[in-house]
Amino acid sequence: MLCHLDDLINSVDHGKCVDMMQKYTVTGSDEDICAMQKDMERLDEWSGKWLLNFNADKCKTMHIGHKNPVANYQLGNKKLEKSTLEKDMGILIASDMKPSSHIAQVAAKSNSRLGLIKRNFTALIKEVLAPLYLSLVSPVLDYGEQCWSPYLVKDIQTLERVQRRATKLVRRLEGIPYEERCRQLGLQALSERRKKGDMSETFKLIHGYCIARCFWVGFPSL
Repeated sequence: MLCHLDDLINSVDHGKCVDMMQKYTVTGSDEDICAMQKDMERLDEWSGKWLLNFNADKCKTMHIGHKNPVANYQLGNKKLEKSTLEKDMGILIASDMKPSSHIAQVAAKSNSRLGLIKRNFTALIKEVLAPLYLSLVSPVLDYGEQCWSPYLVKDIQTLERVQRRATKLVRRLEGIPYEERCRQLGLQALSERRKKGDMSETFKLIHGYCIARCFWVGFPSL
């Protein structure tokens, strides 16, 4: 199967192929659009060669950028459907590159888990809630946050409300300020934790403690 994938990558001239058979490229002119369509034809030829046919009904195109020509592409005889929202590695990616849709999903899933905790534990104390929250809810709030870290006030507040609700599950903490509730539970405000995480990752990148592969930075239209 590795030879199949190598052959696939070598058959594409324009743009890049990444995991899970995603192809992206910059399209700023008619020539770029034609080159992209030729690559789609090469992919179709590759699938026929190896008898690994693509399901064109499940293949979609996403156009990113305000000046994007929004061209139509075909895979075989099938015109590809346009999409404005797709999930990639568990993260919702919108064509306007705003994280609001994903954040709404994260908040809903986190609140669902808080509801599960509330239904199954009638008398929550600090020593019980903290590990439950950190093991069941926090991973949902933290997963891939470097990709979708909120910058809109409404999105920041949407996430913070999840933790506010969680800290109120301990009855003795209901009437005190949110910051004090977090302190007593050994938690940090989500916005502060994200800032510290970003600073830590930046330090590692600058000083060479980790290697990051970036496919694009400040791209025009895809």
